Amino acid sequence: MAKKHVRKKYIVEAATEFSSRVAMYRNKFSATETKIADYLLQNEDCLRQCTIYDIAEIIGTSPATLVRFSKKMGYQGFSDLKFHVLQGALSLSKEDIGICSDDSINTFKQKAVQYTTNALHQCILNASNADIEQAIKMISSCNRLLIVGSGSASGIAQAGVGLFLSIGICAFHLEDSLLLNRTAAYLDKKDVLLSISYNGRSRTGVDAMMIAKNMGASTLLITSCHNSLMGNYADITLFTPARRSSNALNVSTTGICQLSILQTLQIGVWMEDQERCIKKSAEMLQYTQLSSYDSTATAHSSIE
Repeated sequence: MAKKHVRKKYIVEAATEFSSRVAMYRNKFSATETKIADYLLQNEDCLRQCTIYDIAEIIGTSPATLVRFSKKMGYQGFSDLKFHVLQGALSLSKEDIGICSDDSINTFKQKAVQYTTNALHQCILNASNADIEQAIKMISSCNRLLIVGSGSASGIAQAGVGLFLSIGICAFHLEDSLLLNRTAAYLDKKDVLLSISYNGRSRTGVDAMMIAKNMGASTLLITSCHNSLMGNYADITLFTPARRSSNALNVSTTGICQLSILQTLQIGVWMEDQERCIKKSAEMLQYTQLSSYDSTATAHSSIE
């Protein structure tokens, strides 16, 4: 019975900020630091009742060692560690996590992280490896990659352009719908149109994808809808999790999932031809440096 109780307590504490830091730094701990971490994880209540001197005596170490231990994990000192631990921890369900009007900062920050983490796991781990592999090969061999996204997906599309440009893929994004359709009409079998849309019904995306498909270009869709109009014109569809209820985190988490798919594809393209991507990345870095002032500059140059 005792073992079951300890295991249950550990699962609850695994959601805390302190236990996350312990897990991150554990392989860097000395034997004494491991002893301190294990004691604090299993005896959180002692922080409410005991001073740093009491705890040091119980563990068999010194107050100075407790302070060094705290700083090693990124806290300002033992009192800072104590403050964060005593804020309280959440044991969050892996189901839908809603933000409530009476949530404290400590509560909703953990909810935000947990909600996004759950969605990312569902998005990436459940994605078809075969579809991702095919999409990677499609992008790796294309001449041009047109990324389409409107509304909240527009910013994700632009971020995607940056990801692929950085490794030498000629990617671009257009905001104007007429210009987009005219550009799609110039695509051919060596080009790829990648559309991002939560519901797969964006008129801008549907029209551009239909035109590109008719011109012989390859088409790729990132969406949450399994029976979308846009899906009728997609060679490959990669899915993000559907929104289950009204939640302040829904739109932002969808964007993060869309971006994670783009990043996965970018890494895959890199792995497909590392030598070419490394060379192109070095070339792109030269242009990146042109957009920043020299590190020695103390003021902007005057405009004449």
